[in-house]
Amino acid sequence: MKRLLLATSLVTLLALGIYVASCGEVDPAYAPVGSSISLLSEGQTWEYGCSDFGLPSSCWDAYRNWCIAACSAALINGSMPDDSDAAELYEDCQGEDEACAEYVCDDYNQWTDYCAIIDVLRDVGTYIQSKEGRCGYKSFIITAIVTGEAKQLIAEGGDEVATPMNGVEVRWITSGGEMYELDDVPGTIPPLSNPFYDETDERGLSDIKLRVPLPNGCGYEVDYVIDASIGVSTATAEFSMSAEEGEFDDDTF
Repeated sequence: MKRLLLATSLVTLLALGIYVASCGEVDPAYAPVGSSISLLSEGQTWEYGCSDFGLPSSCWDAYRNWCIAACSAALINGSMPDDSDAAELYEDCQGEDEACAEYVCDDYNQWTDYCAIIDVLRDVGTYIQSKEGRCGYKSFIITAIVTGEAKQLIAEGGDEVATPMNGVEVRWITSGGEMYELDDVPGTIPPLSNPFYDETDERGLSDIKLRVPLPNGCGYEVDYVIDASIGVSTATAEFSMSAEEGEFDDDTF
């Protein structure tokens, strides 16, 4: 009998220890009824203009970098236009190598004249618009907070408060774009799976980084929707990227 009582006591103590250790946590598979999830950001909208040569302003850096590289290549292989000052500047540059060609095209702004040639403009436009992401990306940090059912505190004037819940499973899913953890460097590692499952921290928070491509063509308009769900509650944010209508205009050049 004593052994039975001892065994029963040990089981009870073990169960009590597990309960105390897990106090405040919720089984990730079962978010309790009455709990809710919300996002600290409802989304953002980004709008870009369109240039006379048919590229949105979001592509300025990509356009400039492509033109400098093309100008440098033309200097090295001797295909710069005859009326350009770039060839003479290149001859005066010590070394006459790739670094020297880039220096002439960039520091002397020779790339602007080179990319003013209509055929070159068409080439850069074709390259940039051939693949999403040519103009770069924008990343957004999205934070979800999970709280338990609101309870009234009579002693404090009847206000309702909702307690943050840690250890609750959050299901992130996005339509378009790529998800990463906050410390991830997009482009150097693969994106997270879609959907992605996370757990709230001790403050009831779950964070995700959403990366979306910048518009690479005029008339571009895309909405990226991301949902965070705990089963009994879902929150949604929408991020819109657009560029105004426009097209390449030969008469401008």
